[in-house]
Amino acid sequence: MKENKYLHIVGALFLGITSTYSADAQEELSEVTIEAPRFGNARYGSDERIDTLPVRSMADVNLAESLAGNSSIYIRSYGPGLASTISFRGYSPSQTAVYWNGMPLNSPALGLTDLSTLPLDAKVEIDAGAAGSLNGSSYMGGALQVYSNKQLNNDLEVSNTFTYRTSGLFENRARISFKTKQVSHHLGTINQWGPLDFEYTDLYGDVRERIGSDQSAVHLTYEGNWMLENRQLTWGFWGSTIDRGIPKSISQTYGPGATQYDDQTRAYFRYEVDQLRYGYHIQTSNYWEDQRYVDPTASLNDTNLAWAQYSDASFYYHINESLLLTTVLDHAYQKVKGSSKSTSDLHRMGAGVRLNWTFAKDYLILDGALKVDHQQSQTPLLPSVGLKLNNVRGFHAQASYRQHFRFPTLNDLYWTPGGNINLSPELGYTVDIRLKKMWDISGGLLSLSVDPYYSQVEDYILWVSVGPFYSPMNVRKVELYGGTVGGSYASSSALTVPFVIGVEGSWNSTKTLESTNPSDPTLGNQLIYTPEYRAALNASVKFLGASLWMRATRTSNVHTTTDNNPVYDIPGYNLIDLGVDYTLPYRSVNVTLGAAVLNATNEEYSQQRFYPMPGIQGNLSVKFQFKYHEN
Repeated sequence: MKENKYLHIVGALFLGITSTYSADAQEELSEVTIEAPRFGNARYGSDERIDTLPVRSMADVNLAESLAGNSSIYIRSYGPGLASTISFRGYSPSQTAVYWNGMPLNSPALGLTDLSTLPLDAKVEIDAGAAGSLNGSSYMGGALQVYSNKQLNNDLEVSNTFTYRTSGLFENRARISFKTKQVSHHLGTINQWGPLDFEYTDLYGDVRERIGSDQSAVHLTYEGNWMLENRQLTWGFWGSTIDRGIPKSISQTYGPGATQYDDQTRAYFRYEVDQLRYGYHIQTSNYWEDQRYVDPTASLNDTNLAWAQYSDASFYYHINESLLLTTVLDHAYQKVKGSSKSTSDLHRMGAGVRLNWTFAKDYLILDGALKVDHQQSQTPLLPSVGLKLNNVRGFHAQASYRQHFRFPTLNDLYWTPGGNINLSPELGYTVDIRLKKMWDISGGLLSLSVDPYYSQVEDYILWVSVGPFYSPMNVRKVELYGGTVGGSYASSSALTVPFVIGVEGSWNSTKTLESTNPSDPTLGNQLIYTPEYRAALNASVKFLGASLWMRATRTSNVHTTTDNNPVYDIPGYNLIDLGVDYTLPYRSVNVTLGAAVLNATNEEYSQQRFYPMPGIQGNLSVKFQFKYHEN
């Protein structure tokens, strides 16, 4: 069956070219505010921002590592090369939506996104604005927007990056981009492999070796872009085949040679028109995944397939210079079958409207939206309102109220045994405030911000013990509140060395407020795998052609049991990564060398119980980049 993985990826090219695209890597995650649907915008004019400026270096081999420097984000990884999920502000991974160029990436079966499958070369923004409710299901804590930069400044660009990590990981990333007058093409490949053997200390204090987990991953991305005056057509494909391995030294359940295979394909097609007074976009995308566990010693072959097809259209119209009207229609079709679930499918339909009022010379913006979705017999109605104050003497402020929801996943409904087809959607609301002040100081920009929030979620879905197996139930109301405080300074003066430093801290309380079970052990307790505190320090400086960077994070202890028993907690940990990148330019060729020390203090830590992470590691990278311009 293993050889069929590559047939799946090739076959998806013929099933529909409807996915997304990869982009040039950035050194920093930037703050962006989008006010109207225009070419390249992620979704429906949502307010998009990143709280500080986390470092993005050549040492990062996946998107999870690039996002680790943001304190409001918690990455839960099963280990190098294994699954990595994202949660934002204490919400679960299935309540945090992920989009690639506007295409939903959350698995229709699991409801979450594995960041280890996402190509690194893309732009990333965090979306937490009021208008994001137009995205529909799963947009509760917010969304991670991953999308390409369509601009190509040269007729031909070719790059190749090779990375070696001393914990036993190799990676090669290649990319070629070329264009004609109106059409550009971008093709990229990412190949990761390695034994990933390293020593760790288990729960009993014994030093063990993480063995029997050879892993490999191949990603292929392609995007095309055609532009003519006020029209744009984009299309793309993204395929991944992953042999994750199952470390024998960690999981004693599986025999020698046991492994997990994950194959995924996405394809998409998008057409946009942008006139002075109005505009619209039409988009359709396909998602396919195959997850298989194979254990030769136990004759185990557990296969689970999932499909999803998403289509949406939005239309905007400038009623006058101040009023902007946006309407949205969308449809989703999802299907699953496999060893652990019955063959089932469902349809979801939605519609929304948004009114944006800008006045006082763009200093003040009012925003209101209404979204309705229908799945099976359930039809939630979601209003949202927002207010934004823009750059009044360097001061920015915004406040929003939005209702949100999440339909049960296909696993929640149809898992065998235990699926519950009578589940209600999770419903809730969020009040969000953001205050930010910026000053020009000594040839640089100083920024301070504070982001408090409050949220409640009713009919929270939790898998609970029902006799011999587990089943999902709507059992509780959860209360979430907290905030992020941060500051950054970026020097831009020609008289000083260019540098940027950002520091922030986040507090996220996510606790059970009410339960249908009076003896529920989670009442008043923090939900599992949700740290209360995180802090981050990111810094980079450019000197004599070199870029030196540092990323330091602190994560508080994480509960792994619903009663918050400290015996089973994952202890808090501190991580420090240091590195330097140096570019050697020569005519049309640039060579960039990178060296880094990851987990410099050799911290023993994990993000998932029983799955250790590596200690101190060295990381070496070399990148060749060729650019050609006809003129």
